[in-house]
Amino acid sequence: MLPIFALFAALSLLAQEAPRAGAPTVWHVDSAKGTDSADGRTPGTAFATIQHAVNLAQPGDTVLLLPGIYYENVAITQGGTEAAPLRIKADRVEKNRVTLTGAVRSLRDKRGGWEMVDQALGMYRVPLAHKPTRVLADQVDLLPYPSLDDLEAFRFIADDYPGHKHGYAWDEKTNHLYVRLRADGKYGATDPNNASMAVAPPAGKGSLGRTPAGPGDFLIAVKMEGAAHIILDGITFETPGIAAVQTSAGDLTVRNCWFYGCRSAITSAQLSQPKLLPARVTVEQCYYTHYPAFSDVADTIRDEAARQAAKPESWQRLMHWQRKSGNLPVSRGIGSPYSYESGFIYRMGKDWIVRHNHFYEVFEAFSSGSAALSTGARIYGNRFERICDNAVETEEHAADMHIYGNQIIDVFEPFSWQPRSGIPLPGPIYIYDNIITETPEFTELWAKANFTGGVFKLGVGSDRMWNMKAMANLPRNVVEAPQGFWATHNTMIVPRGRLVTALNPPGRAYRGFVFLNNIVAARSMFSHKGIPPGMVFDYNAVACLRPDPPEQENTYCIATAGPNGKVFATAADLKEIPGATSRLLTLPDASTLTIPEEAPLRSAAGALPFQATPGPQADAR
Repeated sequence: MLPIFALFAALSLLAQEAPRAGAPTVWHVDSAKGTDSADGRTPGTAFATIQHAVNLAQPGDTVLLLPGIYYENVAITQGGTEAAPLRIKADRVEKNRVTLTGAVRSLRDKRGGWEMVDQALGMYRVPLAHKPTRVLADQVDLLPYPSLDDLEAFRFIADDYPGHKHGYAWDEKTNHLYVRLRADGKYGATDPNNASMAVAPPAGKGSLGRTPAGPGDFLIAVKMEGAAHIILDGITFETPGIAAVQTSAGDLTVRNCWFYGCRSAITSAQLSQPKLLPARVTVEQCYYTHYPAFSDVADTIRDEAARQAAKPESWQRLMHWQRKSGNLPVSRGIGSPYSYESGFIYRMGKDWIVRHNHFYEVFEAFSSGSAALSTGARIYGNRFERICDNAVETEEHAADMHIYGNQIIDVFEPFSWQPRSGIPLPGPIYIYDNIITETPEFTELWAKANFTGGVFKLGVGSDRMWNMKAMANLPRNVVEAPQGFWATHNTMIVPRGRLVTALNPPGRAYRGFVFLNNIVAARSMFSHKGIPPGMVFDYNAVACLRPDPPEQENTYCIATAGPNGKVFATAADLKEIPGATSRLLTLPDASTLTIPEEAPLRSAAGALPFQATPGPQADAR
């Protein structure tokens, strides 16, 4: 005979079991009022944890998250089906309504407990046994300084390189976390005792901090193979160790979510084998930020431009790399495990769709880590805004990537093709119908920095890649985008920028890089190396925005327009010009080039209007 407590436990489990037939079950979860001993079938009998609900959920079920803060690391081992997906969603799409956080609970739950150690510096500390990947103060991202001395100076001292005026450092000798908030109150609290402090777990293992090391690595981990058929919807993710969502499975949808203090929003579980990467993942209508990463850079340039310009080292004039690792010759910056260059997604696989998202104040949106092993990625209808470095990098080996219909505002260098890891080189790449603009603030900022980025950063500037065994049979005098790099029907108005930053050294030509039917208004067309040899330009409407341009710049504008394009005196003079519509383009040397069907061609140059609504969107639930 069963003991009475065992009998009650068995009956409780039976009551919680999902019905195996009939209508799908809605499992309710309430972190504040729920209990895992309830039946979970109504808001009043909700579970306390997402994990408990997920363990019971069957294909077609919904795990409905009621408002609250959830301190969990959820593992999912069973998903849905194509006809009956498993949904894990907030009861309403609203920022911070349902927050899944990896933050140290004792620090996030309460205000107070921070010891002032230096009133003049506004320096506070709290005992902590690990170095956190991120620290947020009221969702404001603080710069991770390599040492306490650097934090005290707001400077990377070993390199005499400027930092930002808020940040954190961890002292391993005393096991204390030190923070300094903005003394001028620009982002709210000046005292961490008056802020909600979200302190992340430690970084992962390995030189890049991406190898799983503990339970705090991911907020949701999809630990199954094949097709998940899972939808994550309406969740605010905060401060994981590595990434908010990790997946081993494909057919996953992440929708209407916010990501704060996340090195990456989504990462694949397998990081190095393309055939094992999850396929058909869709990420849509999300918001990803490192705020105030771009604003920090703007403040640093305004404060430090004159001082940095007087230094002889060229890298000292790159004043936007505080959140990057490896750029500073002595300190190596913030360190790879804490780098902000990891990208919104890490390791896309085959046929990923990333659409209608808002990337705001991030260091980089899609890094080489995002695209390196991807095939068939479609990145469209997104807004990239106030980005310190690149919107989309296509290196190292992206294939059949389409980047189209995006709105790109105040991005230092929107697109990059800069492989450094050997063959296969990225390609084919299709970039079309994107609208790239600068605000007056952005133009003024980079004028003060006396630095210019290109809409396209293209080429291989070093011979290092040719020392790889796989590159042995490739000539060094040319780099080729396999099946082409096609830029058609983009509208680019960049008063401070240039069209192309060409990285190839003299004597190394380009092959397969084609620019057709674009509208370009830029301060300059190319970097100081001149017209990139081998690139094809035609049917482009071009205006040079540099005051009193030198004669060579006029030559560059004519080359950019191409034989069938047109050069205009100013951006205001730009008018619609006929575009190439034939798939067979005749080149100046009388040879022909076939334009693939994947690259759109229309009768007028320029991009289609941006019509997407990026970012999380409320629905009628």
